[in-house]
Amino acid sequence: MRAKEEPYRPYDMGEHGETRVGPALRPGILSGFVGAGLVDGAVIIGPDGDLSCAGLVLRFDIGDLVVGTLGDEWVLAVGSIPTAVAPYWTMQPFVRGSSSVDGRESAVRRSGAANGGGDVRGGEGDTHSRAGDAGHRGAARMWLPSDMPHPIMFDEADPVLGRVRTLALAFPDAAEKVSHGRPAFFTTKVFAYYGGSVKVDGVYHQHDQSVMVLVDPEERAALLTEERCFVPAYLGASGWVGVDLTDDTSWDEVGELLDASYRLTAGARRIARLDARRP
Repeated sequence: MRAKEEPYRPYDMGEHGETRVGPALRPGILSGFVGAGLVDGAVIIGPDGDLSCAGLVLRFDIGDLVVGTLGDEWVLAVGSIPTAVAPYWTMQPFVRGSSSVDGRESAVRRSGAANGGGDVRGGEGDTHSRAGDAGHRGAARMWLPSDMPHPIMFDEADPVLGRVRTLALAFPDAAEKVSHGRPAFFTTKVFAYYGGSVKVDGVYHQHDQSVMVLVDPEERAALLTEERCFVPAYLGASGWVGVDLTDDTSWDEVGELLDASYRLTAGARRIARLDARRP
C-alpha cells in the first residue's frame, strides 16, 4: 500500500459541510499498512447472502484490513470484522486459501472459529489498537462517520415520522438508524430519509416533515413539476427527490414511493421476498 502525500480536492456535501481527504496520519488505521505487501483477499457480502459486495478483507503480510460499508456508512477495521456489523455481513473464502500471517493464525480466522467456524461473525478486539503494532495485531478497530456528532434534526414524537416509520420498516430486512441527524431507513443501502433540506442562494431551507426517496428518472421528473416536491441538498445530484408531507398527503402514494426506492436499493433476493408477500 502506498501513501498519498497530497490531499484530494475538497468537495461540497451540502448542509453537512465540506469533505477534505488528506494523507493517512499516524496512528490512523490505514497508515499502519503503508509499505505492507498484499498477500490474499476475501469478499464480504451483505445480509441474507445478497449477491452484492459489502466490502473486502485484505490480507497483508502484517495483518488483515477490513474495508466495507453498511447502509451509507464506511467501516474500517484491523483484524476481525467488528461485532457491531458482524450480524449483517458474511465473509467468503480467501482467494488463495490463506489461513495465517507470518505463521500466526489470523484474527479473522480466530473470530470465525470462536463462533463455530465457517463465515466470520466478528470479534471483540481492542478498539484503540493500530496496524503495525506487534503487541496488538489482530485487534479490531472500527471507524464510522455516525460516530461523529450531528445535531438531531427530528422530533421522536412527530406523528408524521411515526407513519413513515411504520411503512418503511414493513419492507423485508428494513432497519432504521440516524444518519446526519435524520432518520434513515435501509437494508444494505438507504432507501428513504425522513426530512431534508434545499440550498437556495447559499442558505439551507429545512423540510422537516418530508420523505426523501430514490426513484427512476421519469417519475422523478414528473414529481418535480409539483410544488410539494423538491431536489434535496447533497442527495439530489444522485437522483433523489424530496416530497413534503402535509394533511393532504396520500399515504398510499408515500407507500408506493418507498416501494420504488426500496426496489432500486435492496437487491434481487429481498425484492423477491417482497413480491412473494403480495397476492
